Amino acid sequence: MVLRKVFSIVIIANVFLLSGCGDEDVKKCLALSNDESKSLLAEDFCEIAANKGDPQAQKLFAEILLKRAKRKQAIEFLQAAANQKNGEAMYRLAELYESDKQKEQFYFQQSCDAGILKGCEKVNELNNQAKQELNKIKEELERERAIIEAKFVAAEQAKQKAEQKWSEEQQARLKAERLLQEAEEKIRLAEERVNEEKRTKAEIAKQENQLKQSTLPVPLNGFKITQTELRQTFSDFVAEIERSNFSYLALETWVKNCYANSSLKKGCFYFDVLASITDQVLSFENKSRKTHSFFNTLHVRNRAFQNIADLQDIPVVQFDATFQQLSTDLMNNFHLFEEMQKVRKNRLAQKADPNLQKFEQNGLWGFTDQFGNVLIRPEYLAVGGFYNGRAVVKSNYNQMWGFIDTQGNWVVKPQFCMAGRFSEGLAGVYQNGYWQGDKCVGGKWGYLNTTGNWVINPIFEKAERFKNGKAKVTYKGIIGYIDKMGNWINMTNN
Repeated sequence: MVLRKVFSIVIIANVFLLSGCGDEDVKKCLALSNDESKSLLAEDFCEIAANKGDPQAQKLFAEILLKRAKRKQAIEFLQAAANQKNGEAMYRLAELYESDKQKEQFYFQQSCDAGILKGCEKVNELNNQAKQELNKIKEELERERAIIEAKFVAAEQAKQKAEQKWSEEQQARLKAERLLQEAEEKIRLAEERVNEEKRTKAEIAKQENQLKQSTLPVPLNGFKITQTELRQTFSDFVAEIERSNFSYLALETWVKNCYANSSLKKGCFYFDVLASITDQVLSFENKSRKTHSFFNTLHVRNRAFQNIADLQDIPVVQFDATFQQLSTDLMNNFHLFEEMQKVRKNRLAQKADPNLQKFEQNGLWGFTDQFGNVLIRPEYLAVGGFYNGRAVVKSNYNQMWGFIDTQGNWVVKPQFCMAGRFSEGLAGVYQNGYWQGDKCVGGKWGYLNTTGNWVINPIFEKAERFKNGKAKVTYKGIIGYIDKMGNWINMTNN
């Protein structure tokens, strides 16, 4: 070892003696490095040239140091050469920094920029590797996103099923309540009809018994009312009641005008008796109601005596028998009154203008036709106009909103604290809401069709009427438009 160092010193000394220029060290370093047998001499010359700052010598000396396992020193010389734009040194640094991808990429790129072709190949290789890694990451993220979306869709479907089940249960409950109410109403009406029939039969039996026991003369044959006269009398009576909204003052006027202007005085008499019977029946049913004096028996008799020549010369007892027989015939056929009311109401409804006119009377609302004839009596707290053959009205009974047809029949019972008019065959209603102060809260909006069936379930905080096939709604803070099947057309977060 000592001899080698001495030998090296001698050689170096000789070299310095033989050359006065540093370039000789570089040349010798380059020349001797290619000869393995002279590697010891090359190391000394290369070290001298490297320390003097020659980039080629710095790169060659770094390789010698790497063979001696002196990595740190080798890197310092390679960095010095790289700083002088030595492409090979840059490439070698990139190889040494294989475990540091950032530095590896940097030095390969530097070597490529310095014209080292294999450096460019390495840059492309690393870029391809980076792209492959990035694609792997993207694929993994896409798989994770798909899993998350699948879980979200499953959760949303479960939520929708739960909401649908709740809605169906609510509809079933409402249907059950509605059927119960209808059943109770039918029972009440049936009981009223039975009681009415009992009263009517009792009254008829009483009258028949009185006639049997009476010694009065038989009624006048000329005043035995025919079926044609019966129907005409009831028809006139129903028409006048509908026109005047059951005003006895109007009925009184009709009788007076009839006796004054009609040539068929018997028809006026029949109408007068029918009005008298109706007045007595209503007073019997409502004990607090007084009979109308114009239609008491004495006044009816006097008007007949004064206006009908055939009655003026008969005894009072025979007139009373005639009056009693006529009253019995009218009472026995009183069912014609309800039948003709229905026929007239249907006829007027069919002829009615779809835009029926609202009118108010004593704080309640009803509807008339274009001529002012009352078609639907004023019995509602508030009403809307008719659209699609339906009007939204507020019941005087429970202060809730429902829908009626042009005949005044309930299509949807009053059960909503808020409801809108029909538009394009659908109407928005506020289901399960209740009044809190002056606001209706606690419910959801949905849409009914003209038969009262749900088309779009009540799930919205707000809902507007349909126009051009779509309606603006708010669902859990999301505002958008739905079609007439409840499908979203578009939506925005608010």
